[in-house]
Amino acid sequence: MRIARRPGPCQHLPHRPRGGLGRTVPRSPAQTKECLHCGRPFADRKRWASRGQWEAVHYCSVKCRAAARRARGPA
Repeated sequence: MRIARRPGPCQHLPHRPRGGLGRTVPRSPAQTKECLHCGRPFADRKRWASRGQWEAVHYCSVKCRAAARRARGPA
């Protein structure tokens, strides 16, 4: 004789759709710069803005920063 198992907490709850549940507060347009190495535009990040570092950022990624450093040669 089998004992009937009770459904787990997720099995009896209705599925909640994922679409349309994103951010409700519109973001302000971010500042953009061009990367000094590759020339691609990149936007201000919240971390840079909150720390006041946006003026000191020149490269879009760590990879571009390292490539620019290699291109300059040994110091």
